[in-house]
Amino acid sequence: MKSITTLFLLVVLSGCHPNEMEYSRKRLLEYESNGYSIVINKTKTIKIKDLFLDKRAISKIEIDKERKVINLTRKDTILNRVNLSTIADNSKPLENQLILIDGIAVESNDFETTAIEASAVKNVRVISDSVGNFRRYDKVYIFKTYDND
Repeated sequence: MKSITTLFLLVVLSGCHPNEMEYSRKRLLEYESNGYSIVINKTKTIKIKDLFLDKRAISKIEIDKERKVINLTRKDTILNRVNLSTIADNSKPLENQLILIDGIAVESNDFETTAIEASAVKNVRVISDSVGNFRRYDKVYIFKTYDND
């Protein structure tokens, strides 16, 4: 009887704790599109679609399904962000530019709202063309701090 009571308490208590997951930008984007809020260190709400985070700076991810909140606990509290508008080629019209972040395309209308942590990505490519067909690479930024783990 004692073991049944212990087992019951473990099941009940485990349901009260938030679930944990490993960092996956794709999975976090899915949660965000399903109405979840994403919070850093239980204080700052972010939009993961607008921020490329360094997964090595995140020590824990907790999912609270009742409140629809995901808390990302970071090892450091400082977000070293670079806004895409500072990377874009200002000598050319923004509407004729596209930025690829590790192969993920970001259109010019999202340059102001999207930022990256330099240590979070392998490379950033700014693609532009005067006729808008995006065939020529004008700038390539390769971040040496990225580790292929």
